[in-house]
Amino acid sequence: MSLGAISLHEALVKSCDTVFYKAGYEEWLRDGGKTPKAKVKEPMPNMAKAYGFGKRTGIDLPGESAGRIPTRAWKLDLYNSTKSEMCKRAKIGYPDMKDQSRAAFAKRLANENCLEGMIFHAYEAVNLSIGQGDVLVTPLQLARAYAALLGDGNVRSPRVGWALMRPDGTLKQEIPVPIMGHLPVNDETRTYIRKALSEVPSDGTAAGAFRGFPMNVVKIGGKTGTAEVYGKEDTSWFASFAPADNPRLVTVVMVAQGGFGASTAAPRRGASGRGSSASARETTASRSSRRFRTANR
Repeated sequence: MSLGAISLHEALVKSCDTVFYKAGYEEWLRDGGKTPKAKVKEPMPNMAKAYGFGKRTGIDLPGESAGRIPTRAWKLDLYNSTKSEMCKRAKIGYPDMKDQSRAAFAKRLANENCLEGMIFHAYEAVNLSIGQGDVLVTPLQLARAYAALLGDGNVRSPRVGWALMRPDGTLKQEIPVPIMGHLPVNDETRTYIRKALSEVPSDGTAAGAFRGFPMNVVKIGGKTGTAEVYGKEDTSWFASFAPADNPRLVTVVMVAQGGFGASTAAPRRGASGRGSSASARETTASRSSRRFRTANR
């Protein structure tokens, strides 16, 4: 379905990928395309990193993943560390792989990576612009980014523990929430984005999931998302916040192999708002956002 000429506001509401494809491609060209300049700007990867993506949040729990934001430097490092193996596989393939079609695909991919794995291609920049391709993000990272966007602009390291208490119930020590950075985005721009995302559940890609939801009681904003993994069903995402006009809570729902964000994750968020139980991942993200909320006041 063609939406014609649209604004950035509508592109966010309707989740129009092509608008962001164009932005990602034009930025890639300005950095030199396939033959990069000596000093590239890479505004999209750098902005993603400013939101805290591509590194651990520092939450007081073990085993956290850093995620990944692909850049030209990352691609070159990957090529240098895998070139010998990729060139070897380009010749012999993957004879031990049982799925022949997947083995054939892997061999073609190895050949491509052997020959030009050092190049950051246009399609990679385009994929990055919508969070696909080599981008890796955790639900907690997304919750933290939304908390910064919708709060005071500070990127915080979430904490499960709030305080240390004595056996008699009195406070011994509060556990502070460290501020790790500040978004390089002014208040006007953050408000613009919040207002656009506030229309997603009512007029955008999540409208079907929130049909019948009492928006006049609690207005919800959010964004649907769909992550792709080769050989598996899509991962369904929905990041939301409420109340939309003055956010106090952030909730992120991720359903592995759940399909489109509007098909699974958003309906689950809508249902939880009506009183049904929430998933473990959703609850974890929501608890983290409560700590952000307190720190933002």
